[in-house]
Amino acid sequence: MAYEHKHSLASRQSVAYDYASQTQQEQDLRQQMRVHQGKVKPKVPYGKYSAIFCGVFAALLVIVFNFMQLTQLTGENAALKKQLETLQSDSKALEARKEQIFNLTYVEDRARNALGMIKADKSQVEYVDLSQEDSVEIPQQESETPAFLSSLMKTFNAVVEYLK
Repeated sequence: MAYEHKHSLASRQSVAYDYASQTQQEQDLRQQMRVHQGKVKPKVPYGKYSAIFCGVFAALLVIVFNFMQLTQLTGENAALKKQLETLQSDSKALEARKEQIFNLTYVEDRARNALGMIKADKSQVEYVDLSQEDSVEIPQQESETPAFLSSLMKTFNAVVEYLK
């Protein structure tokens, strides 16, 4: 009996089993224990699940960030289109104003009414003949002043010019 008790309590140190010395009942019990140990719940791979969760979360963050950028760029695009329309309308108005200003009838009307000008008639037209060579004529002045007074006046004029 002491022998059975000794062999029935196998410990981890006595792993080398002698199945021949065990009874059939002990072998069945040991077999059930092995089967029961095999049915232990498998470990959940939390590392894999957390990696998948982090990947999905990162993808969602990227998508949200891209939508935010898209919304911002759409707003900027709308503002720039509005500014472009304003500038195009200003350009058309300035082009029309330029055409009006350079119109000959507008210029004549403005000169006549605002500036008080009148159109020249044939009696006011004077023609200049430029067919001759260029020449300069200095008229001789008859000097009524003595030479002394004349030189004094030239000196005075030179001093006045220097002081200016």
